[in-house]
Amino acid sequence: MRPARYHIALVLITPRLLLFCAAPLSARLTTTYVFVGIFFVERDLLQLFGQQYGQHKRQVGMLIPRPKSG
Repeated sequence: MRPARYHIALVLITPRLLLFCAAPLSARLTTTYVFVGIFFVERDLLQLFGQQYGQHKRQVGMLIPRPKSG
């Protein structure tokens, strides 16, 4: 039979290890969700505001603002 400290360590370490391994997957899923959401919101805004939003979209960055040119 294994010592009690082995079982205690197993109980304490295993959930942390699982969370550590799941974090990159969670980050990927969240990032994908955000980009898919942006795609649908921008599509809806283009339908709602038409050419005016299309012009604004070309002048402004999607996630990171671009510096003004000229």
